[in-house]
Amino acid sequence: MSGRRGDDGQTSLLLIPAVAGLLAAVLLVITMLGDGVQKRTQTRTSADAAALAAAEAWREAVDDLYEQALEGSFPARVRLLHALLDGDPTDLDGGAARSQAERFASSNGAELTGFDVRVGPRGVEYLATTRSLTDVHDTQTKPEARAVARAEPRSGLCADGGRLGIVVGGHCLTGSGAFPTPEATPTSTPTGTPSGTATPTPTPTPTPTLDLEPLRWRVGLVE
Repeated sequence: MSGRRGDDGQTSLLLIPAVAGLLAAVLLVITMLGDGVQKRTQTRTSADAAALAAAEAWREAVDDLYEQALEGSFPARVRLLHALLDGDPTDLDGGAARSQAERFASSNGAELTGFDVRVGPRGVEYLATTRSLTDVHDTQTKPEARAVARAEPRSGLCADGGRLGIVVGGHCLTGSGAFPTPEATPTSTPTGTPSGTATPTPTPTPTPTLDLEPLRWRVGLVE
């Protein structure tokens, strides 16, 4: 009996290091999984924030131009609308969209590795790809994430055929051909008549108008 007890004791002692090693391995796996989940979540947040920040920056730039058009005279209004609609609408922010995307990616522990913009059928869309600044615990893996945000005009402006347009009478009009060009109204010089009677004053040409709807947006994630 004593011999068997001695063998059992030796076996138990031998199992202790094995159990300790197994527990250490399990804890390491749990740590890696937890860190991986946390970093993937953080990286996904950074991509969402970067895409949304880019879309908001572009929207603010367009808002500023549109407000100037609303407040200006007819000729100034038309000139601003031509500038707004004739060029590439994705250039209207002057680079602010990308700068904001980089800033928000960095503030969420990631770097901006991909950036693109397109005019879709419903608005301007910004795609942001980010990568974590740090590796997952005990690996050489840095999680990546991708997000797309859209600035969709709900009134005032519209998107059609990859171009930005303006809503007039319920229709989406794009390009400079959609608007009248302001021209100087010629002035008439009164002339006398042989009989000395006054010449009727010509009816003045009415000043053209271009009524704009208030500008409203929906900005949100689409992917």
